[in-house]
Amino acid sequence: MKQNSNIKISFVMSLHDEEKIIYSALNELLSVPYWNYEILVGLDSCTDNTEAIVRMVSHANKKLKMFKFEEHRGKNEVINDLIKQASGEIIIVTDADWAFYYKDIETLQKFIKLFDNPWIGGIAESFAVTWPLRESMPLLEKGITIQNSLWINYLKEKGIPFGDFLIANKKEHPFLVNIFRKKLFRPNSTLGDDFERCIDIWNSNKIVLVAKEDRWPRMISSGEKFTMSGILKQKKRTAMAREQLNNKYKSKSLLTWDFIKYVMDHLKDYDHIKDSRKSFWATSFLFLLGMILSKFSNKKTTKDGWSLRGR
Repeated sequence: MKQNSNIKISFVMSLHDEEKIIYSALNELLSVPYWNYEILVGLDSCTDNTEAIVRMVSHANKKLKMFKFEEHRGKNEVINDLIKQASGEIIIVTDADWAFYYKDIETLQKFIKLFDNPWIGGIAESFAVTWPLRESMPLLEKGITIQNSLWINYLKEKGIPFGDFLIANKKEHPFLVNIFRKKLFRPNSTLGDDFERCIDIWNSNKIVLVAKEDRWPRMISSGEKFTMSGILKQKKRTAMAREQLNNKYKSKSLLTWDFIKYVMDHLKDYDHIKDSRKSFWATSFLFLLGMILSKFSNKKTTKDGWSLRGR
């Protein structure tokens, strides 16, 4: 297969007790049709068979490098350490319950070659990981997908056209960024580590791209189960992340009247999907409840927040 880029990619992944899904996740990454990449996996004090599975796979494929951490510290600290060890020019942060989707080899190569432009610092999550929205989705997954899509589409409307992409507007709320140049990375300290990366790229006077179409490589969910308790934990953690980001960067809030008006105007765009509004309001209730609970919680640290994960 002819390659048209020499840029080295480093996939980095933090793991804590992922024995049920990690074998599939690693096999997905090891099948990526690009010659110059590595996979760095950090074991964040695993207590199940995750380590044994990762060790077995790493023995069979030298692209995979395993790092073991005895203390359970949370995703961002493990990712910080892995990036220090990475040899790639481009970092892609992934997760055990995500898959790195690419339509075909040609599209993947064009995507990587975007970084031949020295002004491009990163590429944002341009679609919800649960996209596309489907009739068959369970109610809560449907609601999460609609919520995330409204938020991302709102920010896209503020973007600047750039071919098949948009340039994220620095005057708006940051996007989530998991694909970026290593040299622009700064250690992340909040629960909003993917938002931090966007802000750090902007502060380096580089641009963040957002894809217009979902044919471009992106992260997708590999089958997460959405429960009320799991989403409530997630929303509580999200509220904590917003507070930490505001304290660190004074970043622009997303919960503005302009955004709320956008949501009210565009909810109808999903009416062709059965129970779309019902699912949206169900997850919105959990969003508000998570905000309230985070205010009364005595656990405020980033380490505390990473324990709030729906399994």
